[in-house]
Amino acid sequence: MKKYIDFSAKGILFALVFVMTGCLSDGDETVSLEFASVKKMIVGEWVLESNSGTPRVLTFTDDGYYTDSYDGGTKKHPWRLSSDYSDGQPYYGGIYLDGVYYDIVSWGDGHWRLKDRNGKIFDFSRDGGTDNNGNNNDPDPDDGKYETKTYTVNSVSFKMIAVAGGTFTMGATSEQGSDVFDVEKPAHKVTLSSFSIGQTEVTQELWQAVMGSNPSSFKGAKLPVEEVSWNDCQTFIAKLNQLTGKQFRLPTEAEWEYAARGGRQSKGYKYAGSNTLGDVAWYEGNSSPQTHDVATKQPNELGLYDMSGNVWEWCQDWCGSYSGSTQTNPTGPASGSYRVVRGGGWYSSARYCRVSYRDGDSPGHRNYIFGLRIAL
Repeated sequence: MKKYIDFSAKGILFALVFVMTGCLSDGDETVSLEFASVKKMIVGEWVLESNSGTPRVLTFTDDGYYTDSYDGGTKKHPWRLSSDYSDGQPYYGGIYLDGVYYDIVSWGDGHWRLKDRNGKIFDFSRDGGTDNNGNNNDPDPDDGKYETKTYTVNSVSFKMIAVAGGTFTMGATSEQGSDVFDVEKPAHKVTLSSFSIGQTEVTQELWQAVMGSNPSSFKGAKLPVEEVSWNDCQTFIAKLNQLTGKQFRLPTEAEWEYAARGGRQSKGYKYAGSNTLGDVAWYEGNSSPQTHDVATKQPNELGLYDMSGNVWEWCQDWCGSYSGSTQTNPTGPASGSYRVVRGGGWYSSARYCRVSYRDGDSPGHRNYIFGLRIAL
């Protein structure tokens, strides 16, 4: 590996809308709709965990009301669709929440935008959302067209996890401590649009299902594929796209780091999901000299496995030095000698498994330390 240190349903639909506008604040009690805190979901009923850890049940009924266990479940709160032109809006162009009208500016699986009568915009998504006119000044470039979904190719299934866009600090942040290298500096602000990323590294069974062969040194259906170059990954992705009709790709380096850090749900860990590496990674300190089945360690905040350790993961970018300027959806240099790899591997020391560590290798190089994780 080359170190490049010197390089340069209707009820459910409306339930979701209501939950995520922030209308569920009552005193110090705020409910956040996150994948991690959704305990149960059936038609008309949401069971959520509030900040206090107490489960909270909201039940939406066909008569246009919902009840909330927070106030004893006895009070009926009205919701209704603006379903005609009398409000100056077309069908489903607006919604009344407890008598307050909002325009639905845009909507999609996991992301919604509302506008109140005063023109105030509310952006929100699965992680609880933000009010861009008030509590959060970060831009939200979200287009709302992302989703968590399972795909199947030749009887092999894989899951893509939705990552809500946002702004984060990339590179040598404070929790990385004295382990940082110059290539991780300067730390800088990056804003990303929403995307989806593989819940796990690409497994050997998925590679086999797409390519009809398995190049890996350590054989096992649930082991991550390895002995693949960046070029090999492009061939795999092209064939996967032919089979699915989708546009899978490698993640950009910025997308990879944002996802590894936990996106909007980040808790600021040094590694992907913990400050204790052994909880989330197969690395030099706990791995016999080989890879391990994916998703056998704890996931990070987004439910992603093995973003630290197991195999190094190719990214789309050419290697290049960081700029201190704020960037939006960066894609790296236009050319270079090495492609970025991230995350460390089964043989790596802890220092190389950190979420900010960067490395690279030539795009044609195959090795039993290199694998991949796909994005969409």
